[in-house]
Amino acid sequence: MSMRERLIGEATRLFAANGYRGTTVGQIEAASGLSPRAGGFYAHFKSKEQIFASVIDRHIEQQRTTLESVAKMLPLGDLRSELTLVARFLLHFMQESSDRYRLLLQESQSFPEHVRRVRDEVIAPGYEQASEIVARFLGDRVEGIDVQALAVIFVGAAINFRTEETLYGTVPGNIDDERFIKTWVDSLIDSIERAKASPASVKKTG
Repeated sequence: MSMRERLIGEATRLFAANGYRGTTVGQIEAASGLSPRAGGFYAHFKSKEQIFASVIDRHIEQQRTTLESVAKMLPLGDLRSELTLVARFLLHFMQESSDRYRLLLQESQSFPEHVRRVRDEVIAPGYEQASEIVARFLGDRVEGIDVQALAVIFVGAAINFRTEETLYGTVPGNIDDERFIKTWVDSLIDSIERAKASPASVKKTG
């Protein structure tokens, strides 16, 4: 690992733990194996704000790559298999990103531009991808059904499940991942099947 990568990694950890203002360049240097205030940090970054931007850049890059890798695996041709994959991905996605999301929550007022970038480049495409999965299995029976809202409800539930664990140290109701995933998948399948069976959902032709 290069020193630049090490600095970004340690800055991510320290920012998440102590906040942007509570973290000094000297602390980042020390955690990365550099002598504090000896100038090693500035060989890679001009300022603390620049390394903060790099932390967000890295987060966006990693999550975009993850979204693309999941998209390449689909379609699987089976609704339950696809939804189980998506549920596992969402929980893993949030767990792997917990430090960075905690950081965004802490610094959202100070750096709104970075929050917007994560929303536009990571979160919004994730919701769009989920909507496409739901729409694909509904086929032509989508009239009167708010596919996007359905996807937002279920994706939001998975995000909240992991976010509460990140913030409070425990998951809601002490439910383990497998129990959550099974119920999440069952509930979404039930919603899709009910939508398909509804007479109002049949798309009119002619």
